[in-house]
This record gives sequence, C-alpha cells and structure tokens, in this order.
Amino acid sequence: MEHPIAPTVFLPPLIHLDDYTPWQVLESLHMLKRLYFPHSLSSQPSSAGALIECRGRRAFSHEHVPDSGYASAEEDFKSIVERDDSDAEGDEVFLELLRADDLERGFAIKWLTGFLKRADSWMTTQSIEDIEGDMFSELNEEASALLSRIAGYGEEDDSRNEVALTRQFCFPANTTATQEFIVLELNDAPLDAVDHTAVGLQSWASSIVLARQMCAHPRRYLFLDNLDMSAAHPSHEPPQLPAKRVLELGAGTGLLSIVTAKLYRQLRCPAHVKATDYHPMVLENLIENVRSNFNSDTRLSSVTNGMEGLEEANVEVEKLDWSSPPEVEEEEKYDIVLAADVIYDPRHAHWICDCVMKSLKKPMPRIGGESGVFWLAMPLRSTGRHEGMERTVEDAFPVVDGLEKEGKGEHRLVVVSKEELGRQEGIGRADECGYTLFEIRWA
Repeated sequence: MEHPIAPTVFLPPLIHLDDYTPWQVLESLHMLKRLYFPHSLSSQPSSAGALIECRGRRAFSHEHVPDSGYASAEEDFKSIVERDDSDAEGDEVFLELLRADDLERGFAIKWLTGFLKRADSWMTTQSIEDIEGDMFSELNEEASALLSRIAGYGEEDDSRNEVALTRQFCFPANTTATQEFIVLELNDAPLDAVDHTAVGLQSWASSIVLARQMCAHPRRYLFLDNLDMSAAHPSHEPPQLPAKRVLELGAGTGLLSIVTAKLYRQLRCPAHVKATDYHPMVLENLIENVRSNFNSDTRLSSVTNGMEGLEEANVEVEKLDWSSPPEVEEEEKYDIVLAADVIYDPRHAHWICDCVMKSLKKPMPRIGGESGVFWLAMPLRSTGRHEGMERTVEDAFPVVDGLEKEGKGEHRLVVVSKEELGRQEGIGRADECGYTLFEIRWA
C-alpha cells in the first residue's frame, strides 16, 4: 500500500452503492484487506486501472477516492493528500496508527455489516456486462471473511501479525458438591488466506456457548440423568456406569470433544469421545490440541476403518466426510452426537441429518436401551449470505411437541426442544445476534 488511506475515506458510501460496479466494491475490499492483513494480499494484483473505465459509473482510484458517507448522503467527496514516496518510514508509522484506530476499525465493521445486509438487493441492480464469473459470490465471501477477521482484530489477540493464537478457556462445572472448573488450552490457527474452507482452524462462539451449557448441566447434556453427583467426589467409589460413546461432527479445534472428555473424567464416568472433521489442516491442528490437553500416554493408532487417528484418554480424532458418511454398526453407535456452527449451506443440514441417522443410537425398548441425543448449536446471523441458515435445521429435522414413543413406522430424527440464548459478551462474530441450541432425538 503506497499511501495509507483510512477506511472512512476509501470505502464507497453505502447510500450511493448503486453508483458503483462490482469491480469497484471488490477493489475496496482488497484495500481493506491490504490495510489490516497486508500479508494476505502480498501478490494480489490491483484492478484499480480497470476501475477508471466504468461505463458511466463513478470513477474510483487511489488518486481520487470518495468519502464513505456511511450515514450522510450530503458529505462531499474528499481528495487524498499527495504524500512524498520517500517518506516510507512515516507511512509505516501512520499505518500502525491507522490499524490501531478503534474508530476506523469500528467504521469498517459497520460498513461491512451494512454491505452484507444490502448486498442481494444491490446485486440485482448491476448490469450483466459488469459481472465477470462468480463475482457476487466472491464479493460475499470476501466481505464475510473480512467482517469475521476485523471484528476479532484487537489488542487482546495477535491477529495483526496473522500468527496462531493460543486461547485458554475456563468453564465452571457442576460436577461435584464443590465448585469445579474445566480448563483447556487451544491453538486457534490463522485462517488460510487462500482456502476459506478451513474454518475449523478457529474456535467459534457456538461451540463456546454449548460447552458452557454442558459444564453447567452435565447430567442433561452428557446423558447422565441417573447419576448421583456426590459419587463423582474422589472420596467415593466411582459410579458403576456403562461407558458412553460420543461423536462430534465438525470438531474444528476440538473444544467440545475435549470439554466432554474432561467432564466425564471429573464425573469419574467411562466414555469414548470421537472428534471428526474433514479438512487436512483442521485435522492436524485438532490432533495437536488433543495432545496438548491430554499430555499423558498419547499415542497414534490405526482406527477400524483404516484411517490414521489419535487416541488418548478416550479421545480419538478421525476424518469424516459428511456427504458420504459410513454406516456405523449397531453396537458401535453413539449415545451422544455434538455439533456447533456446522451449517453454511442449505445442503449441510441434510448431510448432517444423514450422518446422525447412521451413527446415533436408536431406542430399543425391548431390552431397555435408551435413544441417543443430538445436540446442535447454531448462531443466529442477522446479515450476509448465512443469514437465516438456522432455519434449514428444521427442514432436515422436523419439530414435534413430544416424542412419539408408541408410534408406528420407521424412526425419524426430530427437534424435541429449542433454547434461544442471546449474544454473549466477548465472543462471537459481529453478524451473530444470538444462538439456538437444538435437542434432536429419535421419534
């Protein structure tokens, strides 16, 4: 970036967004990315030259950029002050000050949120000749990724250098008569600048919300309704319970799987937890997180389907493709399936449903076997291409008032309860306004 420019200057005014082409808006997003994350676009070609000829639309370049005018339609265009190219050191100092400016960062977040909210209607006004390839998808993806990263960009993390961030979590746990805590440390790797499918490299707010609920109400979430909590105290004999089997879909950094294993340990209950994901980079980071949180007797082992996984202290990591999940043998099916923020496309809910159908334990009343439960946490996103995605859950899993215990026909998975939780301080993307916890069982 030759001459540092503030977001309040170079972002096009949303009130006049119809006057700008997709190319111009994309260049604005690239400028924003170069400002806050310069290493991500080190080889990114600028399309500014092509933006000057815009078929009657407003011209837009580094030499003359209109003020953003987010709230006011009356603000005049501003000219960028020409600076001496030899003053590189001054530019670097100005860049650091600009990146640390909370007002500019807040404006960028507000602009991105506003853009994603009106992107669909704006795109319908664009002429076909202004569109090249899948430009609209690229704009949405770029704006969403920037909103997520800039919203979490602050002095409390190290994202300004785009390095891995070690996060520590401490959840109060209702596991004994005295106050206990579940403590873990996770590596949140930086999002890949090229491959945006590796979203599991970071711990998303939905998993944190579900983990808090599990720690606060372990008997409900861990299928231990009959457990006497006093039996979990070290001075008592451990409870004689069959080992629970737990599967996590889209485990990401492993937060839910690790919390689950630690809860069962505190409750002195046997359990086998399997954390699954698909992306190679995510699996590598997941394995390291399991290792670091269970640092005794760690070993690599070959799992039954021939994949290499890590198994330690009843936690195993395995690759799983939602679009073609394997059928799990009846005796190997799971008591509990967990997932958080795993639906980014309407197809995902149906893929997840197929995974759960093939892996969750069905009720066996003749032998006293209980039905398994699927806990799903979803964010309520108010803007962008993922707005309303939580509604696809109910397309795949119908909602019922109660379990049909004596019904006829095939078993089906249904939503038996929903719990709405508001936005929680200190976590979550800027476009998340709350969270829904779904309890899904066989009916």
